[in-house]
Amino acid sequence: MKIYISRLQALFHICLISAAMLSLTGCENSRGEDISGDSILIVRNSSDLDLEVWFDGEYIGDVRHHSRQWDVPSGYHEVEISELRGTYAELIHDYFYFEDDEVTEIYFE
Repeated sequence: MKIYISRLQALFHICLISAAMLSLTGCENSRGEDISGDSILIVRNSSDLDLEVWFDGEYIGDVRHHSRQWDVPSGYHEVEISELRGTYAELIHDYFYFEDDEVTEIYFE
């Protein structure tokens, strides 16, 4: 049996498959990665700094004068917290171990 697909149908199927694959990865975009896992990272910011949070080299969001929580995978992971006020300033750049069903909190005052 032969099946004929027009170029327009092929393009449609490629777009449909690409969209489905992107939805399975859970990524929002390059300026806010959507991560998940069985551990929790909380960044509490009561300082005047506007913080950017990076997890394993991917930007996951901002924390400005409040707290923010992310579900993260367990294990050793790189966490970087930086401030952007005129010039880039790195505040924390370290590796943390995240345990299953545990909360890791980082405070800024």
